[in-house]
Amino acid sequence: MGHLIPLLELAKVLADLHHNFHVTCIIPTIGSPSKAMTAVLEALPTSIDHVFLPPVNSEDLHTLHPGLQISRAITLSLPSLRDVFKSLVATNRLAAFVVDLFASEALEVAKEFRVSPYVFGNKCYGFVFALAYAKAGRDSARRI
Repeated sequence: MGHLIPLLELAKVLADLHHNFHVTCIIPTIGSPSKAMTAVLEALPTSIDHVFLPPVNSEDLHTLHPGLQISRAITLSLPSLRDVFKSLVATNRLAAFVVDLFASEALEVAKEFRVSPYVFGNKCYGFVFALAYAKAGRDSARRI
């Protein structure tokens, strides 16, 4: 859920800023969604829907690092994602497709349907500060 919550918060902001804006969250699954995830999704405003993709069937998935599990689940979910896209495109005008950093492979599906693809990178301020600090240090070292 650590990757889902920031995307849901982005969906809330978009839905609040643009009142005719409707968001559909397409969620790949490795297994059944947890009770906590279900509760979070059911509490969303009516302008935000969610669709669970069918659980992927891969026996080696549970032996992988969690980050790799997400990426592998995305790869295995691409056919189901295409089916959801076909359905959405048939009934709606899609403005954008936003994915988590681990789901960048899914951007190709958006391109197939001529939907603008975006990657949402949720970085904490400490990480951004560390990058800025490292760059400043590197720039100072070049002047010496």
